[in-house]
Amino acid sequence: MRGIHQQNPFHKIQRWTGTHFRAAELWEVGTYVLVPHHEGDPLCDSLQFQKDHLEQFERQKDALEQGNLLEKCPAPRSVPRSRPDADDQEPMDTDGSTDNPRADEAEDQQFEQFLNDLYRRQESTDGDVDDCPFDDTEEDDDETLVADAEGDLPVPEYLGAELNMPELPTRDAFQNSYVRIVHTNGLHHLAMVSCGCRGAERRPRDLIASRLLPASFQNIRTLFSTQLLDFFRLCNLELKASAYSFYHLLRRLTMPMAPAEVANLYNEFRRMTRLWRWMKKLKWAGYGHNGKSTTDIKAGELAIFCPACPQPGVNLPPDWKEDVNRYVSTPAILSGP
Repeated sequence: MRGIHQQNPFHKIQRWTGTHFRAAELWEVGTYVLVPHHEGDPLCDSLQFQKDHLEQFERQKDALEQGNLLEKCPAPRSVPRSRPDADDQEPMDTDGSTDNPRADEAEDQQFEQFLNDLYRRQESTDGDVDDCPFDDTEEDDDETLVADAEGDLPVPEYLGAELNMPELPTRDAFQNSYVRIVHTNGLHHLAMVSCGCRGAERRPRDLIASRLLPASFQNIRTLFSTQLLDFFRLCNLELKASAYSFYHLLRRLTMPMAPAEVANLYNEFRRMTRLWRWMKKLKWAGYGHNGKSTTDIKAGELAIFCPACPQPGVNLPPDWKEDVNRYVSTPAILSGP
């Protein structure tokens, strides 16, 4: 699970608890976000050292967990093997019981007799519902409060599984901090393994090269994936989805049973969407390749060229102002005041 999701750290997984599946996170199996350098060697000696030792540390935890599971699991029962001279014997199940067709027929007949008795009892009531075995409850009047009835309903354990998640860690074995990453399928909690050997100011550039935009540049604790920001831009354009509704959708995707328990990053999300639109405009205008500075942008330089708009020398003649027929004469105009 950890090796497959090293390149896909934002997938949703589930864990078997012994009675049911519960929502799980990839940090529980040791998955982390590796931030390589965007210039030179992607994996320096420090990053390679952390990667190797983190895998070794997680393998030790896996071995310990497997040992605990083997101690709790009962020993498998052996299946008796049939002998060549025992063809006339009845087949044996894995638990040692004999597969007797006559016993199965007797159980079926007993169950059918039980159903017939219930049916006869229901017919003999002559419309008296009090003797019906399928209806032993009394009808409540209209003044009964629904809240009182709901308080007696038993709540299955699996409904509260998402609220009983294991405690979120804050540091890994190398004291790398865990960060919140907002993706198209919700919020994720993963360790960010990075290196500052080439300067701490290069870490935001390394993250952007990895298609992760940090919400801050000093103490980085929240990241937004470029897939999420592009998806919201298209949803806002085509579906007219607001940032408020879209982020509440992310909270519900993260924890469907309790979306209010998810961290509220609505203000950070709005700020990052505006920055992402600005970066897209700079990219479309060719900044970074045309030698111009992003701090000295004149009015209209980031506008997208429209071929349908009138452009002198492009789709208008140079002497269009001297053209006497440039004004269209219509009866409505001539009859006006």
